[in-house]
Amino acid sequence: MQRSHKLILGLVAFVSLSGAVVAGVMHKHGQTPEQHANAVVEKLNDKLELNQQQQIQLNQLKDEILRVHYDLHGDKVAHMDKVMSLIKEPTFNQGTALDLVNQKTRYVNDNAPAVITALGNFYDSLNPKQQQSLREKIQEHKERHHRF
Repeated sequence: MQRSHKLILGLVAFVSLSGAVVAGVMHKHGQTPEQHANAVVEKLNDKLELNQQQQIQLNQLKDEILRVHYDLHGDKVAHMDKVMSLIKEPTFNQGTALDLVNQKTRYVNDNAPAVITALGNFYDSLNPKQQQSLREKIQEHKERHHRF
């Protein structure tokens, strides 16, 4: 197999598997993504002692992240069928593989501004003490789970 074929196949596999991993993380402990997101929102609300406006900003961020999550991972079965069809053929269709990757990339690029805006609105609504507490919570999470 040519090096370019291996690279594309690896990239397609990575994109597909990352979707599965994200879905698995989001459904930890038998929770739906909404339940998990609501638990995170409750925890942040308690730890940061958010006021009403900050709670609104945090809920808008949660809603935006969930919207993107469901849009991006909505039809996993169809996406995996496309990936599997690529590796069932005697030759690897690089164009189709690249199209699959580009579709996901375009979606992320098109929707990143809305997520970044929601995140910025929430973060900017926090006072310096809350911002520091949030940074500490993120660092603790990162160290505990060896990832972000």
